[in-house]
Amino acid sequence: MRPRLRPRYFYGWNIVGASFLAHIAYAEGNSSILGLYFNPLHREFGWSRTVVAGVQTVNRLLEGLISPLVGPTLDRHGPRALMIAGGVVASLAFIMLSQVNALWQLYILRGAIIALAFALMGGFVSNVCVSNWFVRRRGRAIGLANMGSQAGNLILVPLVVWIISTWGWRSSFLLFASLPMFLVVVPAALIMRRRPEDMGLLPDGDSNAEPQKPVQNTGAVSTQRAADTLLQEPVWTRLEAMRTAPFWLIVASFSLSSLAVQGINFSLAPYAQDLGFGASIVATILIVKAAGQFTTLPVWGLIMDKADSPIVRILPLGLQAVACVFFLIALSQPGFVWLAVVAYGTSMSGIGVTQEVLWANYFGRRSLGTVRSTANPFLVALGSIGPLLMNKLFDISGSYRIAFLLFIGIFLFSSFLLWACRPPSLPRQRT
Repeated sequence: MRPRLRPRYFYGWNIVGASFLAHIAYAEGNSSILGLYFNPLHREFGWSRTVVAGVQTVNRLLEGLISPLVGPTLDRHGPRALMIAGGVVASLAFIMLSQVNALWQLYILRGAIIALAFALMGGFVSNVCVSNWFVRRRGRAIGLANMGSQAGNLILVPLVVWIISTWGWRSSFLLFASLPMFLVVVPAALIMRRRPEDMGLLPDGDSNAEPQKPVQNTGAVSTQRAADTLLQEPVWTRLEAMRTAPFWLIVASFSLSSLAVQGINFSLAPYAQDLGFGASIVATILIVKAAGQFTTLPVWGLIMDKADSPIVRILPLGLQAVACVFFLIALSQPGFVWLAVVAYGTSMSGIGVTQEVLWANYFGRRSLGTVRSTANPFLVALGSIGPLLMNKLFDISGSYRIAFLLFIGIFLFSSFLLWACRPPSLPRQRT
């Protein structure tokens, strides 16, 4: 019998599958879906775009502020209890959202309570978990898991548009209430585990600490060998990570780019409506964006397995700048919106994969939740400002032109910061 390097099937792919489902349930946090509620809420309550955009700003800020508390718990105990709690809270909050009649209720439920739920069950938690299970194939694993968000958009956008037009916006929140219970709570309870070493396995399904050497093995390695392999990786404290230049370069690059990305994402539906497109075309635009993200995520995953190359890791940011140029042209020539949306959706998925891979590659697995959550408030703070800033500029000027010009400069500057980023010096080893 020929020796093989790894077990026939690696449990880490179960983690990817459960994360895929969690990303579907987290898709309501995608601000382009919330943008579908601009006109219905304005017609019923008279709320402006800036006021509704503020809900997303509050949500993202609170989610970022909560995540530093979640990160160390994730490192110590894993994602299972966190995701179960988040799924239950999200389901109850969405049910209550279907009954809102005042702006403060919208801010409390969608802005605050769901922020808590998303911090416990959202992309940060599931992506850290996937990164813990993969090293060599980290990019492709994260890419596959993140496809859940875009699968959710592809399904949910037309479904929400139809529900709103048929039964009203309140009924659509009942749909969102059902997703966390079935797609987060149950899979988390049955599948999610902290790290492969907890099950006597090694990352990527390797059957030896040195996978390039063929060995006869039928599956798991010894628990002690798995633990010894994990101990070879560095441990970072919050202060140690924050004293490194790469930490701040990554934070600055992705925080600034998140401001622009989230601003566009939140305003994509009303932007298309302002170009004169009806509800069905607007829904199609959002579906095209999600389809671009969905179909290219596996490709970005494979590409970002080579994220150590500066040229590779700045590709998504450069493509975002191109997308903004097309969005500008579309203001006078609406046909360009299709090129803009394809470029935007494609590069948006690449930015997400790049960020997750760089954090894990640069700071390792043992303290990934701690380091990643330390950065999250900075990342989310600027990202949360994006929707508010873009719509404030619209309210002032009556156009998104100024915002797109600003965002082009932001993406180019973010590319420069990421180009200059190199791996940090390792901290002292700890047991």
